[in-house]
Amino acid sequence: MLNNRPFKKINFKNVPADIDIYVVSNDIITAELKLKYGFDIKYSSDSFKKNSFIRSRLLIEILDLTRSKNMSISHTDNISAITVSNNYLVGIDIENSFRNLTEKLSKRILDKNDFLEIKPIQIWTLMESSYKCLNGKGKHFLKYVFNKKDKDFFLLENEKRISSVTHDLNGYTFGISFIQDN
Repeated sequence: MLNNRPFKKINFKNVPADIDIYVVSNDIITAELKLKYGFDIKYSSDSFKKNSFIRSRLLIEILDLTRSKNMSISHTDNISAITVSNNYLVGIDIENSFRNLTEKLSKRILDKNDFLEIKPIQIWTLMESSYKCLNGKGKHFLKYVFNKKDKDFFLLENEKRISSVTHDLNGYTFGISFIQDN
């Protein structure tokens, strides 16, 4: 199934060409797990993280991404996304575009970033993808204050400049962050 490429490789404006982004329905990965390994994933809130991890590992194997130097994974609803690069540290987050953040969380996100003039869910994906790009080092991502130049976003954190982009596609919001890997 996946060997015939029913996943989607996507390109986003303002993301370097060396950064590959793959998106696939979790139903496709689940079917491949059952077909290839006889492993049947049952959906429940208790098993979401474990099942997401298993699906991600299979996707990495099928796409032959194990040799990629830098990788980031995200899951939401029924979608998994992976970004890889050999020249950039990368982070990715994917959320349902219609996800309702609590009023308290939205206020906290917009508190220092409302000038960005984008939706709270988009800021959330920028924050989370930047945090992943930094491998969780530094301050908590809810304290990030982004900068904006034209339509590009960036964050100065841990003496690094993290470039970030956000895109909406088919009801999902993506945040992709990257730093040149020296």
